[in-house]
Amino acid sequence: MRIKSIAVGVYQTNCYICSGNDVNTAIVIDPGDEADRIIEAIGDYKVTHILLTHGHADHIGAVAALKDYTNADILIHAADAHLLYDNDNHLARLLGIDYVPIKADGFLNDGAIIDVGWAQAKVIHTPGHTAGSVCININEALFTGDTLFAGSVGRTDLPGGDTTQLMTSLVKLITVVDDDMVVYPGHGPHSTIKHEKANNPFLIGTSNNHGR
Repeated sequence: MRIKSIAVGVYQTNCYICSGNDVNTAIVIDPGDEADRIIEAIGDYKVTHILLTHGHADHIGAVAALKDYTNADILIHAADAHLLYDNDNHLARLLGIDYVPIKADGFLNDGAIIDVGWAQAKVIHTPGHTAGSVCININEALFTGDTLFAGSVGRTDLPGGDTTQLMTSLVKLITVVDDDMVVYPGHGPHSTIKHEKANNPFLIGTSNNHGR
């Protein structure tokens, strides 16, 4: 699998363009801003899916533009779907991010397998940062959005956040993925589950009875 990462917007959200080897199709994960840069990076690929780890404005700012350009299916967890179009429940104003309201084409349910043609993307519901936060596992890559970062985790003080839920989600996450899984977070550098279990203060101790 080929993974191209672009840090977009004022919050430097990681947007990922993923494709299989020797295929001309791709998926986009979390197009948060700067649609022109993302489209340029897509190049000649045909984008089939736009997958969203959650509905915060810095992760969805370019969704509508990407939909117009690619006509790809927009998928998000049902609990965050309203954040794509409901200004009253959105952080766009707080974060100072413009976005065009749009509705999802489908939902990322826990345990669902999304067939993207060249791979299967497995959905792991990890509420805590938002009610509809998910991690997306494709081959040996784990796209964690704002659930898990290198050395940290997502904040829980915004609407929809819940610290207890997040900690439960982190324990769940490390029970269902292997240690060698590469973590591609919503912000910052990539890591591995093994490294985070050993070094991330939010994970140290949680893996004692849950290691793989």
